[in-house]
Amino acid sequence: MHRAVLDLAPPRWRPDAAKRLDQADGVFSGYLRGQMLVASILAGLYCVGLSLLGIRFGIVIGLLAGFLNIVPYVGLLTGLTLSLTMAAVDFAGWGRLVGVLAVFGACQFAEGAFITPRVVGDKVGLSPLESIIALILGGEFGGLAGLVLAIPVAGTLKIYGRDALAAYRACVFFRE
Repeated sequence: MHRAVLDLAPPRWRPDAAKRLDQADGVFSGYLRGQMLVASILAGLYCVGLSLLGIRFGIVIGLLAGFLNIVPYVGLLTGLTLSLTMAAVDFAGWGRLVGVLAVFGACQFAEGAFITPRVVGDKVGLSPLESIIALILGGEFGGLAGLVLAIPVAGTLKIYGRDALAAYRACVFFRE
């Protein structure tokens, strides 16, 4: 695909086009690595929280919920459903059910407010504020697909916007 896109560019522009494609590739690969790191962190947090509560299969549920978190809401809903089901089956009072809700609530808060903006934003080249704004706009305009694509698209647009601003400042119109 990289070669096909480069073949569409005029020969004199190919070195610049290759550079920009490499930058975009870096953004997308950084996003994927960041998402895997976030999923691993969440899996660890869920495993610890559910194990401390004494939820049967807490480690398996935590791993599943953490790694399914790559798809927005799927990990949360799967993990919460399985954890609440296991807590209800082994009913030992309302404290365990409330504890499951607290674990998932705390992890989701930490993920949305701290983990994803810092981990994924750093890998893509976005500040935490830029990451949060990208997620809000992506979710608002694109729904689930917008949430998944928001950060890599924002990182790519930031790179191309920086290049466009530099080109504008270098043009004759700006200097006069």
